[in-house]
Order: sequence, then structure tokens, then C-alpha cells
Amino acid sequence: MKYLLAINGGGSKTDFLVTDMDLKSVYSYTIKSGTNPWYHGVENVLKVFRDGIESIPQNILAGIVYCYAGISGCKEGSHYNTDIQLLLNTYFSEVKLDGDLEPSFRSLSDSKDGYIAVAGTGTAIAHISSGGRIYYLDGVASGGRYLGYLIGKLLLADKFSTAFFEIISKYVDLSEFAKYTYREWFTNDKVLQLSVNLNDLIDNEVIFRELRPYLDLLVNQWSYRIINFAYKYNYNHREKFDLVLSGNFWNFNYIRENVINEIRIGMNNCNILYSHDSNPALGCIKLAKENYCSLKKS
Repeated sequence: MKYLLAINGGGSKTDFLVTDMDLKSVYSYTIKSGTNPWYHGVENVLKVFRDGIESIPQNILAGIVYCYAGISGCKEGSHYNTDIQLLLNTYFSEVKLDGDLEPSFRSLSDSKDGYIAVAGTGTAIAHISSGGRIYYLDGVASGGRYLGYLIGKLLLADKFSTAFFEIISKYVDLSEFAKYTYREWFTNDKVLQLSVNLNDLIDNEVIFRELRPYLDLLVNQWSYRIINFAYKYNYNHREKFDLVLSGNFWNFNYIRENVINEIRIGMNNCNILYSHDSNPALGCIKLAKENYCSLKKS
């Protein structure tokens, strides 16, 4: 029996998915540790790969004919790729190691050409061409960690009302935030958790009223950058195209819904795809099958 393996890793978790050649799942496993080497270091990343691969039952592992690893921070050219590639090749003869943008796009879109806006631990806007080339827009930095950092810093600077502060302090230990080095602001999950708390509290009148100017700033920032970038690469503006919103930050309902509204006003030929339950590992599996079939034809 032949199987395909997808490995998808970002900043917070890593998914392992094995399917048969009809893309039916036969095994899945998630490790609650990311595999972006820029955040976690290559040694920790290699351990996650080993643990995930060795969790696969031996009878299934022996039948894996192709592995596609879509890993945040591992787009072609990353200096971490050599160590990761060598490890994967100790288990599998056919391996593709790449970034996670194309798998994230393909997990929701049936097209091989379109756009993706990623807002998670990391952020990116990219155009994915049918030939597999990816064109990036630099300078996007407004994801969940950024919002947590922004509001955390403003809380420490006493920029919100006493009522706002009292509500938030039930969820966040600001005395701990006050001790953070910049490295901890960028890596501690409690900063990311603050943006999750804000999303959960958005129906509170006090929270929404005082938070709204900052949320609207992020909405306008994302809308402008997505629309501007799409016009740059979508030469035939009459042609309909897919735009995938990927990453946990889009679960922030107010931001996502308003960004979608702005995009629909600015680009009525844009088909926006989003799912709270999207799984980029499914995109990895699609690409694994396509690559394997291409190898067999050549």
C-alpha cells in the first residue's frame, strides 16, 4: 500500500497527516510545538520532526512514497533547510521541503494561481503563480502577536480607562508584562494570548469602544495592502481570482469581517476564501500527490 505524508508546521503547532493515494486519511498526529526554525531553533525543530514521524505506525511508515513538508520559515533558500532536508531523507527517498504559503493557499482553493494573506504568528501577503513561483509583499507585520504587543504596551503606558484595565487584568498579569525583554515580547505565548482574550471580549461595550480605533487601523492597513498588492499582480482586473485568508489572527471576527467588506468594495472580482477549520496539511497532501505523479511520469 502506498501512502503520502504531509507535515505542516508554523509558529505554534505541527501537523502530520498520512493519506492513501486517493487522499483518504489513514493517520494524523499533532504536536503542540511549532517548527518555524526562526522562532524555535533548528535542534528543537528536528526533534519535533523525529517525534512526529516516529509516532506513525511502522506498517504505514514503510509505505510512504512521498513526503511534502510545508514549514513556516523554510521557503527555498532558508539556511536551515539543509539540516531539515537531511533528517527527512533519512526516513524518505522522495521529499519536498518548502514554506507553508502554497499549502495554505491550496488547502482552501482548487486553483493553482491566486493570492494569500497570512496573519498568524508570522504575516505575509503573496501572489502564487500557476508555475509555483511566489511573489511577496514585504512589511506586513500586523498579526495576533503584534496586536497583543500593541495593547500590552499601551496598557503599561496607562492609555486605557480604569474600567478597561480592570476587565483585561482578569486575563493578563501586567506585572509580568512589565518585566519582559523585547525577546520575550516576540516569543512569549502570553502576548499572543492577549489578542485571543480581546477577541473573546469584543462584545463588551467598554472593550470594544476603547479598542476600536486600534482595530480599525489594522483593518485599513490590511485592506490597503491586500488590494494594492493584488492590483500590482492581477494584470487583467476583469478576471476572477481566489484570495485565501490564512492564520489564526483572521479568527478575530471584527477584523476579518471588516477587511473582507473593504476588499469586496475595492475588488469585486475577488473570491475570498476563509475557514476557521482550515488545515494547511491538506494543501501539503494535494501537492505531495501532484509532485509524486509528476515524478512517475518523468
